[in-house]
Amino acid sequence: MTEMVERVRKAIEAHCCEVGFKLRKDAGNLLARAAIEAMREPNFEMVQAGLDSDPQILGQPMFVKQLKDAYRAMIDAALGEGK
Repeated sequence: MTEMVERVRKAIEAHCCEVGFKLRKDAGNLLARAAIEAMREPNFEMVQAGLDSDPQILGQPMFVKQLKDAYRAMIDAALGEGK
C-alpha cells in the first residue's frame, strides 16, 4: 500500500467513525483506492488551475496534454501503479 492510499484510508476510516459507520476490515483500502482512481482524469477546473499556475505556458496548446499526462502519472504513482 502506498503512502497516499494509506492517508486516504485513514481519512475515510476517521470520517466513518465520526458518523458512527462501521467498515468491514478490508473496506478502507478498497474505498481509498476507488477514491484516488476516481480522480485520475483531471476535470476542466483542475486543468485550468494548472495552466494558471504559470503565465509562461498560456497559449501553448500542447501543454494541456502534457499537464494531463503528468497528473495521471502522479495518480498512478499514488496507487502504486507507476511505470
